[in-house]
Amino acid sequence: MNQSARCLRWAADFLRNTRSKGLRHACRYARVRLIDRLCERRLGICTEGTVSTSELGFTDPACAMYAPIGYEQLRSALSLVTIRQGEDVLLDYGAGKGRVVIVAGTYPFRKVIGIELSESLLAIARDNLKRASNKLLCRDIQLVHANALHYRVPDDVTILFFYNSFAGHVLQSAMEEIHRSLIRMPRRLQIICCNPSRFDEQARTRLWIEKTRAGVLFHDMGVAVYECRTDRLSPTESAPKDILLESAV
Repeated sequence: MNQSARCLRWAADFLRNTRSKGLRHACRYARVRLIDRLCERRLGICTEGTVSTSELGFTDPACAMYAPIGYEQLRSALSLVTIRQGEDVLLDYGAGKGRVVIVAGTYPFRKVIGIELSESLLAIARDNLKRASNKLLCRDIQLVHANALHYRVPDDVTILFFYNSFAGHVLQSAMEEIHRSLIRMPRRLQIICCNPSRFDEQARTRLWIEKTRAGVLFHDMGVAVYECRTDRLSPTESAPKDILLESAV
């Protein structure tokens, strides 16, 4: 999309938001879009736009469309945890076009991993990673084609990042695998979750997941940080009965 077409689209978006939600909301939204665009330009990447589940070829209703988190919101979310330089390993569930993985790469993580179900999004993410490589502090960044339903969490991962990638039985399976990873290798493990309502639904009956921080990011997005309590782990993890019933409907 050329510059003039982009400006026209942004102007149309601004007018539509002004009419539907008011001038204040429209100005805040325009600010987010401007910051996103400036960050994209600085990193030399393109992770903007949304992609529907039908365009991605997803048929599982538990999977979500591609819609990236805002850069300002992402950095605010990452600031909620202490990153130990050269020690912490971050895993991003649903890497999409690579925004979270690349921004995390500008922090002093030992390793960053992003998993993504869509091969088309993953190809874009890999291209974006190449473009941004000379701007990254972390030199070990991996993009993996994988389904969170079956993905085995590496036992050196210490921070997990969730943002609207999936829900229902897929999220349930991911949480069970996190539990298995902690059984295999007890360690400090924190979870950052933006828009945490669905995560909360499945975390509330798992005693080994403790919410330690909760708040609201810019543009009214909820965020929560959870600590995995290895002293509360049981040898096996079973899904809460109400979650199983919900998945069966």
